[in-house]
Amino acid sequence: MNLNEHAIQRYAVAALRKLGYTVIVTSNRKRTSNTAGCPDIFVYIKGGVWISLEFKQPKSGKASKAQSKLIDSGMTHIVTSVEEAIGVVSA
Repeated sequence: MNLNEHAIQRYAVAALRKLGYTVIVTSNRKRTSNTAGCPDIFVYIKGGVWISLEFKQPKSGKASKAQSKLIDSGMTHIVTSVEEAIGVVSA
């Protein structure tokens, strides 16, 4: 199944919430955050830790310059599937 970024995000958010994680969504189809490079979601991990995820389509999704800065710093993780999102959060 070839899902677009929005669909991957929607399914991942539902799966993470079902697993008991608190998820804050910063983007949807109509609008993203006003801050350049802001990741698509933040996931709260026990112990006061937030993990940020940026959703991209497998093979064709490309990060913007602003997103790349956060990714390169280790502050944001690119994920291309629900399974990847769960893996990053539960690692």
